[in-house]
Amino acid sequence: MGLESTGTTADRITYTFTIPAAQNEFSLIYNYAIVINNSGGHPANIQPRLTIAVTNITDNVVLACSSFDIAYSNANPLPGFKDAPSNPNVKYKPWAANSIDLGGNAGKTIEVSFTSTGCGATNGSHFGYAYIDLNTECTSSFIGATFCPDDAFINVTGPFGYQSYEWWDQNYTTLLGSTQTINFTPPPAPGTILRLIVEPYTGYGCKDTLTATLQDTLTIQANAGPDKVLCNGASAQLGVIPKPGYVYSWSPPTGLSNPNISNPVANPLVTTQYILTVTHAGGGCLTRDTVMVYAATLDNTLQVNGLTTFCLDDPQAAVLSVAPADSVQWYLNGGAIPGATQPQYTPTQSGVYHAAVFSFVGCTMTTTTVSITIYDVPTAGFTTNTLNQCFRNNQFVFTNTSTIASGSMQYAWDFGDGNNANTANATHSYTAAGTYQVRLIATSNNGCKDTSIVTVQVYDQPAAGFNVNAAQQCFRNNQFIFTNTGTLASGTMQYAWDLGDGATANTRDVTHNYTTPGIYPVKLVIISDHNCIDQLSIPVTAFPTPVAGFVLNSQTQQCFKDNQFAFTNTSTVFAGNMVYRWDMGNGTVFTTQDITYTYPVPGVYTVKLVTTAVNGGCSDSTTYGVTVYPTPVAAYAVNQVGQCLNNNQFVFTNNSTVFSGGLQYAWDFGDGATANTLNATHSYAAPGTYPVKLVVTGINGGCVDSITTNVIVFEYPVADFLLTPLTCTNSAIYVVNKTINKTTTTLDYLWEFGNGATDNSRTPNYSYPAPGTYRIKLTVNITGCPTPVSIQEKEIKIEAPVPGIRYPDFTARYNFPEELSARNVGNSVIWNPPLYLDNRFSYKPTFKGLSSQLYTIELKTASNGCITTDSLLVKTTKKIEIYVPTVFTPGGDGINDLLRRLLFGFDHVNSFRVYDRWGKLLFQMKSDRPGWDGRFNGNPVDQQTVVWMI
Repeated sequence: MGLESTGTTADRITYTFTIPAAQNEFSLIYNYAIVINNSGGHPANIQPRLTIAVTNITDNVVLACSSFDIAYSNANPLPGFKDAPSNPNVKYKPWAANSIDLGGNAGKTIEVSFTSTGCGATNGSHFGYAYIDLNTECTSSFIGATFCPDDAFINVTGPFGYQSYEWWDQNYTTLLGSTQTINFTPPPAPGTILRLIVEPYTGYGCKDTLTATLQDTLTIQANAGPDKVLCNGASAQLGVIPKPGYVYSWSPPTGLSNPNISNPVANPLVTTQYILTVTHAGGGCLTRDTVMVYAATLDNTLQVNGLTTFCLDDPQAAVLSVAPADSVQWYLNGGAIPGATQPQYTPTQSGVYHAAVFSFVGCTMTTTTVSITIYDVPTAGFTTNTLNQCFRNNQFVFTNTSTIASGSMQYAWDFGDGNNANTANATHSYTAAGTYQVRLIATSNNGCKDTSIVTVQVYDQPAAGFNVNAAQQCFRNNQFIFTNTGTLASGTMQYAWDLGDGATANTRDVTHNYTTPGIYPVKLVIISDHNCIDQLSIPVTAFPTPVAGFVLNSQTQQCFKDNQFAFTNTSTVFAGNMVYRWDMGNGTVFTTQDITYTYPVPGVYTVKLVTTAVNGGCSDSTTYGVTVYPTPVAAYAVNQVGQCLNNNQFVFTNNSTVFSGGLQYAWDFGDGATANTLNATHSYAAPGTYPVKLVVTGINGGCVDSITTNVIVFEYPVADFLLTPLTCTNSAIYVVNKTINKTTTTLDYLWEFGNGATDNSRTPNYSYPAPGTYRIKLTVNITGCPTPVSIQEKEIKIEAPVPGIRYPDFTARYNFPEELSARNVGNSVIWNPPLYLDNRFSYKPTFKGLSSQLYTIELKTASNGCITTDSLLVKTTKKIEIYVPTVFTPGGDGINDLLRRLLFGFDHVNSFRVYDRWGKLLFQMKSDRPGWDGRFNGNPVDQQTVVWMI
């Protein structure tokens, strides 16, 4: 009774009874157990609790000693409370006993009430419930007070749950024991009276004295329970509820959970008879009982061998089977199949099948179900338009006659030649003669199939054929020979020729001459013994023959140089067009109608024209002779094309040639002088360019050629150059050679620098190693003409650079701009490397760096190009500081016009802000330059104190 969850309600059970009028000694024992949600910090009257109240209703008196609350208290917990395994905040007290002493209340009406309630605080946030077991006979109970006459010993046990026990004899003269259970070996005499004084825990009941009378009147009757039937490993409980003080033993122990309890669980594999033996704890009152446990194991596995969905009469159709049993029954769609009582069954119609298996002991099991689908099978069939055809243009028409009881069909045709179709009807032509089995497979929409086969015959087709010795011949002397090449795989043939000009023949081969030019269709017809026909027609042509002819429209004899022969074609043909082939007599061929030709080699040539009719290719030819006289090739060599004026002498060596025959020569030297010798030598009196011409004439045919070549008599050069008059030592001088070369050859140069050094290049690359004033001399002459020479001299001044120095080391603050300074030497400066510098080309650059750096400083003087190299080591030191002036005067006078910070050791600034004394933002920027100019929104602010933030 009570609450298994939170709440503020309570449960109460009340017992009311009247004590017999003559019974002044009366006591009552009850058992209880309690479960509470721990809230041990609350007072007892609002704790979850069990309340026991005992009232004498007759006198309206509450028996205070037997009325009390049982609750869990942190301060003084009742012994026996334990933590619940699932939640230590839940406490429980196992079964305990208590007694109510009602002595002196004979004839009185007594009320005993038990109340279980949850927490009385916080709306019943903690639960509590209890179990009560009350002896409804209103008497005390002693286990073992009644025993068997043949017991070897007895144990007498008082009610449990008390703090202390005292066992006395009837007159309280002898203390027999102080535990809950007392042993007597051997048992005392029947009728022995024992007194038991029980002391409850403080506040939980009254001290009481209980009386037990020992009697040997106990009888025991073993009860193994009813017989059991166990199927497929099922379990069953045997026997009855155990009684205290009894000893139980089951035989055999096989299949029992515990053979030494009153009600074990039985799970035997086979039918078994169990014997139960029961005695009292002292060994007396032995009694037996038997029980039969009938066990059977059934296998309800349904095996399906084969297809569950199949066509009627399919050899792979499903066969259903179960393991052998005492009895089997097969079912279709829930109904028993008559006569289907064997372990194996073959379905004959569609539906849902299962089996039931039985054992003689009464076990029954049903298998799982299996769905079987059996489809109708089609009947395949077809007809054809004809069974026999010739191969040529054969076409078989197959008409489908297949049927099926239900459903639809699909078709697969196999024509026996590797070709297939899937239409209902089919038309097919064979590509080779032969005998073919045409197969039609009809397949239902469920995949069931049937086949029909018909044999058809395709007869061999004769293949007409013949060869012609030449299908196209010129009409002149034409003779056509026709050779029959017709074939037939089997059988015999007959022949019929039509020669196209009215002539016919029936021989195997034919020879024929046509009487007029033209095109004639020649046809051969072949007929087999199965009346299969083939024919072949080949056209033959007798072409007309052309007449070749041409005339020459230029001289028959010409000089080789610029020779050109023009031929006009005069060929004719009876009908049609012509093509032409000109053979020029030297292996050159042309195909135009007329031809104009220049011979590449002198000689006598026979020109041939072959004229061919386009229609038939018949040809005719004609020839003509022409002569090409050799033309000489003028050529000569000069010992030296360009020569100095002094002692010039030009030697001309004649290299002229002619294909054949002799030559005559004529020289013109370009200055009025001539000669007619084979070779020539000539000297010129003045410089200049002269054309020298040689004319050569061939003796065989008088053909002429000439050649002209210029020779040069050189003009003298004049030395000249430009010079920068002032240069630094070890720097290349600037010099430009202005000497003009008026010849086609080269000039020789000699530079002398006034200090013993020389150079022969056109433009020298020279630097003076020492300062001073020097004279540079250039001497020029024509290569190969050592005289005369031309000379030019100029003066140059060489100065030395200022010596370089090492500056004292400079110490700069880390990442702070510091000004560096170079010497005031020269006109320009370059700092190397440019790292950390704002301007490497400044004499006073600003250094802002993170590490030390060694610089080289190049100081250049523009007037002479001298470079002085100094060096400076800048050392950096870390100094992390911020300086901001406390006063600035933004008056625009260039002095203290900006408020800005001076940073030492910082890489960059994220922001700089200026506020007035009331926190108003006047200015901000995201860098360290330029600074605040004292304006807000473009207007100057008044003189005031401001705050900066970086």
